Amino acid sequence: MTEITGIILCGGRGRRLGNADKPLQPWRGQALVARIAERLRPQVSALLISANRNIEAYRLLAPVVADELPPHQGPLAGIAAALRRCRTPLALVCPGDAPLIPLDLAKHLRTALEAHPADSSPLAAVAHDGVHRHPLHCLLRTEAIGSLDRHLAGGRRSAHGWLDSMGAIDVQFRGQGDAFRNFNSRQDFKEAQIPDSATENPP
Repeated sequence: MTEITGIILCGGRGRRLGNADKPLQPWRGQALVARIAERLRPQVSALLISANRNIEAYRLLAPVVADELPPHQGPLAGIAAALRRCRTPLALVCPGDAPLIPLDLAKHLRTALEAHPADSSPLAAVAHDGVHRHPLHCLLRTEAIGSLDRHLAGGRRSAHGWLDSMGAIDVQFRGQGDAFRNFNSRQDFKEAQIPDSATENPP
Protein backbone atom coordinates (compact mmCIF):
# COMPACT_ATOMS: atom_id res chain seq x y z
CA MET A 1 0.00 0.00 0.00
CA THR A 2 2.38 2.68 -1.26
CA GLU A 3 -0.08 5.58 -1.36
CA ILE A 4 -1.67 5.47 2.10
CA THR A 5 -0.74 7.27 5.31
CA GLY A 6 -1.99 5.64 8.49
CA ILE A 7 -3.40 7.99 11.14
CA ILE A 8 -3.83 6.70 14.71
CA LEU A 9 -6.10 8.93 16.81
CA CYS A 10 -4.76 9.20 20.37
CA GLY A 11 -6.21 12.53 21.47
CA GLY A 12 -9.06 11.30 23.69
CA ARG A 13 -9.41 12.28 27.34
CA GLY A 14 -9.90 8.74 28.72
CA ARG A 15 -12.58 9.86 31.14
CA ARG A 16 -13.89 6.33 31.70
CA LEU A 17 -10.37 5.30 32.68
CA GLY A 18 -9.83 8.09 35.18
CA ASN A 19 -8.45 10.42 32.47
CA ALA A 20 -5.67 7.94 31.66
CA ASP A 21 -4.09 8.15 28.22
CA LYS A 22 -5.86 5.07 26.87
CA PRO A 23 -3.68 4.24 23.87
CA LEU A 24 -0.66 3.96 26.18
CA GLN A 25 -2.37 1.51 28.53
CA PRO A 26 -0.88 -2.01 28.46
CA TRP A 27 -2.75 -5.04 27.16
CA ARG A 28 -1.14 -8.44 26.67
CA GLY A 29 2.34 -7.04 27.04
CA GLN A 30 1.94 -4.07 24.68
CA ALA A 31 0.50 -0.60 24.81
CA LEU A 32 -2.70 -0.45 22.75
CA VAL A 33 -1.16 2.04 20.34
CA ALA A 34 1.93 -0.12 19.83
CA ARG A 35 -0.24 -3.06 18.82
CA ILE A 36 -2.27 -0.88 16.46
CA ALA A 37 0.89 0.50 14.86
CA GLU A 38 2.18 -3.06 14.42
CA ARG A 39 -0.98 -4.08 12.61
CA LEU A 40 -1.14 -0.92 10.50
CA ARG A 41 2.44 -0.75 9.23
CA PRO A 42 2.12 -3.55 6.65
CA GLN A 43 -0.99 -1.81 5.26
CA VAL A 44 0.41 1.72 4.80
CA SER A 45 3.50 3.52 3.54
CA ALA A 46 3.70 6.12 6.32
CA LEU A 47 2.31 6.48 9.82
CA LEU A 48 1.24 9.50 11.90
CA ILE A 49 -0.10 9.67 15.45
CA SER A 50 -2.57 12.36 16.45
CA ALA A 51 -1.92 13.19 20.14
CA ASN A 52 -1.99 16.15 22.52
CA ARG A 53 -0.17 14.76 25.57
CA ASN A 54 2.65 12.31 26.31
CA ILE A 55 4.11 13.36 22.98
CA GLU A 56 7.55 11.83 23.60
CA ALA A 57 6.06 8.41 24.33
CA TYR A 58 4.14 8.45 21.06
CA ARG A 59 7.16 9.67 19.10
CA LEU A 60 8.85 6.36 19.85
CA LEU A 61 6.34 4.82 17.43
CA ALA A 62 5.75 7.47 14.74
CA PRO A 63 5.75 11.23 14.06
CA VAL A 64 3.17 13.02 16.20
CA VAL A 65 0.71 15.70 15.06
CA ALA A 66 -1.06 17.85 17.66
CA ASP A 67 -4.49 19.41 17.18
CA GLU A 68 -4.58 22.88 15.63
CA LEU A 69 -7.92 23.75 17.26
CA PRO A 70 -8.45 24.51 20.98
CA PRO A 71 -8.26 21.43 23.26
CA HIS A 72 -10.95 18.76 23.42
CA GLN A 73 -12.63 19.41 20.08
CA GLY A 74 -13.03 15.68 19.38
CA PRO A 75 -11.45 13.23 16.94
CA LEU A 76 -12.29 15.25 13.82
CA ALA A 77 -9.85 17.94 14.96
CA GLY A 78 -7.14 15.30 15.13
CA ILE A 79 -8.01 14.00 11.69
CA ALA A 80 -7.88 17.52 10.25
CA ALA A 81 -4.43 18.25 11.66
CA ALA A 82 -3.06 14.90 10.46
CA LEU A 83 -4.55 15.23 6.97
CA ARG A 84 -2.58 18.44 6.51
CA ARG A 85 0.61 16.47 7.11
CA CYS A 86 -0.23 13.65 4.69
CA ARG A 87 1.93 13.35 1.60
CA THR A 88 -0.13 10.56 0.07
CA PRO A 89 -3.48 10.72 -1.74
CA LEU A 90 -5.13 8.42 0.81
CA ALA A 91 -5.24 8.29 4.62
CA LEU A 92 -6.34 5.32 6.74
CA VAL A 93 -7.77 6.47 10.08
CA CYS A 94 -7.99 4.26 13.17
CA PRO A 95 -8.70 5.06 16.82
CA GLY A 96 -5.91 4.48 19.31
CA ASP A 97 -8.01 2.30 21.60
CA ALA A 98 -9.04 -0.44 19.13
CA PRO A 99 -6.10 -2.90 19.06
CA LEU A 100 -7.78 -5.65 17.03
CA ILE A 101 -8.10 -3.87 13.69
CA PRO A 102 -8.24 -6.21 10.67
CA LEU A 103 -4.99 -6.84 8.86
CA ASP A 104 -6.83 -6.31 5.56
CA LEU A 105 -8.62 -3.10 6.58
CA ALA A 106 -6.84 -0.87 4.05
CA LYS A 107 -7.22 -3.39 1.24
CA HIS A 108 -10.99 -3.74 1.54
CA LEU A 109 -11.67 -0.05 2.09
CA ARG A 110 -9.48 0.92 -0.86
CA THR A 111 -11.07 -1.64 -3.17
CA ALA A 112 -14.51 -0.23 -2.37
CA LEU A 113 -13.37 3.39 -2.70
CA GLU A 114 -11.80 2.82 -6.11
CA ALA A 115 -14.70 0.76 -7.47
CA HIS A 116 -16.63 3.94 -8.24
CA PRO A 117 -16.22 5.86 -11.50
CA ALA A 118 -13.74 8.71 -11.31
CA ASP A 119 -16.41 11.37 -11.83
CA SER A 120 -18.47 10.12 -8.87
CA SER A 121 -15.81 8.73 -6.60
CA PRO A 122 -16.62 9.21 -2.89
CA LEU A 123 -14.12 10.89 -0.58
CA ALA A 124 -14.36 8.25 2.13
CA ALA A 125 -15.02 4.55 2.77
CA VAL A 126 -16.06 3.48 6.27
CA ALA A 127 -15.95 0.09 8.00
CA HIS A 128 -19.32 -1.49 8.90
CA ASP A 129 -19.55 -4.83 10.70
CA GLY A 130 -23.07 -5.61 9.50
CA VAL A 131 -24.60 -4.18 12.67
CA HIS A 132 -22.67 -1.02 13.45
CA ARG A 133 -20.83 1.57 11.39
CA HIS A 134 -17.39 2.50 12.74
CA PRO A 135 -16.82 6.10 11.61
CA LEU A 136 -13.27 6.36 12.96
CA HIS A 137 -12.15 3.32 10.97
CA CYS A 138 -12.15 4.91 7.54
CA LEU A 139 -10.12 5.49 4.40
CA LEU A 140 -10.11 9.10 3.22
CA ARG A 141 -9.01 10.87 0.10
CA THR A 142 -6.82 13.63 1.46
CA GLU A 143 -8.79 16.27 -0.46
CA ALA A 144 -11.55 15.56 2.09
CA ILE A 145 -9.77 18.16 4.25
CA GLY A 146 -11.84 20.89 2.56
CA SER A 147 -15.11 19.26 3.58
CA LEU A 148 -13.77 18.64 7.09
CA ASP A 149 -12.65 22.24 7.55
CA ARG A 150 -16.13 23.46 6.61
CA HIS A 151 -17.73 20.96 8.99
CA LEU A 152 -15.54 22.06 11.90
CA ALA A 153 -15.89 25.76 11.07
CA GLY A 154 -19.65 25.33 11.41
CA GLY A 155 -19.20 24.10 14.98
CA ARG A 156 -20.05 20.54 14.06
CA ARG A 157 -18.11 17.68 15.67
CA SER A 158 -20.04 14.55 14.63
CA ALA A 159 -17.95 12.07 12.64
CA HIS A 160 -21.12 10.39 11.34
CA GLY A 161 -22.49 13.76 10.24
CA TRP A 162 -19.30 14.67 8.40
CA LEU A 163 -19.06 11.34 6.61
CA ASP A 164 -22.72 11.52 5.60
CA SER A 165 -22.31 15.07 4.32
CA MET A 166 -19.71 13.98 1.76
CA GLY A 167 -21.38 10.75 0.69
CA ALA A 168 -19.06 8.26 2.38
CA ILE A 169 -19.68 4.62 1.49
CA ASP A 170 -20.02 1.81 4.03
CA VAL A 171 -17.82 -1.25 3.48
CA GLN A 172 -18.96 -4.51 5.00
CA PHE A 173 -16.78 -6.47 7.44
CA ARG A 174 -19.60 -8.81 8.46
CA GLY A 175 -19.05 -10.85 11.59
CA GLN A 176 -15.96 -8.85 12.59
CA GLY A 177 -17.52 -6.61 15.22
CA ASP A 178 -14.86 -7.54 17.79
CA ALA A 179 -12.12 -6.39 15.41
CA PHE A 180 -13.40 -2.81 15.80
CA ARG A 181 -13.97 -2.96 19.54
CA ASN A 182 -12.88 0.11 21.50
CA PHE A 183 -11.32 -0.42 24.91
CA ASN A 184 -13.19 2.13 27.02
CA SER A 185 -13.06 0.64 30.51
CA ARG A 186 -10.95 -1.69 32.64
CA GLN A 187 -13.58 -4.34 32.03
CA ASP A 188 -12.94 -4.13 28.29
CA PHE A 189 -9.26 -4.87 28.90
CA LYS A 190 -10.23 -7.94 30.91
CA GLU A 191 -12.96 -9.27 28.63
CA ALA A 192 -11.57 -8.65 25.15
CA GLN A 193 -10.81 -11.77 23.18
CA ILE A 194 -8.84 -11.83 19.95
CA PRO A 195 -11.22 -13.06 17.20
CA ASP A 196 -9.98 -15.76 14.84
CA SER A 197 -9.84 -13.24 11.99
CA ALA A 198 -7.41 -11.10 13.97
CA THR A 199 -5.03 -13.65 15.51
CA GLU A 200 -2.59 -13.72 12.63
CA ASN A 201 0.58 -11.77 13.34
CA PRO A 202 1.34 -9.01 10.85
CA PRO A 203 4.11 -9.87 8.37
